Amino acid sequence: MKRFRTLAIVVLLILLVTVFEKTESRPLAYNLKKNRATINVSGDVFKNISLEAKAAYVFDARTGAVLYAQNENVPLPLASLSKLMTVLVALDSMPTSSVISIAARALEEEGDSGLLAGEKWTLWNLAQFTLTTSSNDGASAIASAIAPLLATDESGDQGFIKAMNLKARLLNLESIHFFNETGLDLNILSAGGYGSAKDVTVLVRHIWERYPALMETTSYIAPEVFSFSGIHKILNSNREVDKIPGILLSKTGFTDIAGGNLTVAFDAGIGRPIFITVLGSTLEGRFADAQKLVSLSIEAVKKEDFAQ
Repeated sequence: MKRFRTLAIVVLLILLVTVFEKTESRPLAYNLKKNRATINVSGDVFKNISLEAKAAYVFDARTGAVLYAQNENVPLPLASLSKLMTVLVALDSMPTSSVISIAARALEEEGDSGLLAGEKWTLWNLAQFTLTTSSNDGASAIASAIAPLLATDESGDQGFIKAMNLKARLLNLESIHFFNETGLDLNILSAGGYGSAKDVTVLVRHIWERYPALMETTSYIAPEVFSFSGIHKILNSNREVDKIPGILLSKTGFTDIAGGNLTVAFDAGIGRPIFITVLGSTLEGRFADAQKLVSLSIEAVKKEDFAQ
């Protein structure tokens, strides 16, 4: 009887170990296979790529996989990509229906995007206008209107810039730092903002998830945006935005110090958003770089789907 009980205990232990191994090993094996396939497929696809950009980052939002990375953590001048944070801080600080009047001082910024002194806009429409056309006047008008409402120990525009940097810290964007709301160079040596390709991607993804309809406007080549004075027929600062299949959003940036910057997102399949950021390219090279990364990302996704 004692021998029988001992044998029964041994059999029971073997059964328990077998069940445990079956339930635990399957997820582990699946994850290892999935990660290995993603890395190998992406590496093969992107291995011969040549970019003008100093840094690039390609992120698959559905799987969480980094499809390609080049100097992705190096802080570089942001140029007008700074406006992404300008708009985010504003929209998080007051209702989207808030009315903003374009101050004459805002029109002193470099570039003329068609805004008029005294013209009234809703914050939402002005944000659409500012991001799509990369309007320095629009960014300055937004900052001037929002600054008095922010609870900071700085006054005026400096209070708004501080709020931009505080938001970056809250989002754990450690590489990002702003010195103005437009991204314009401060002088021949200093940029208006700095950040890495990875952190820019995290930022634009956050805005897209929080305000998808806002970012959708930036995917059109010539959308119409409304002020209280009437319709503004505007042109996207990315003149090649309609060449990207399934485009979800786009934001350009260019200054003498920064060179050409671009962040885009596109749908590589149903519910398969891919985010791409290139920094430190050239005026035209940023678009060519993005097109290369879009094409190779589509190829990588197709190979991954086939492998599964």
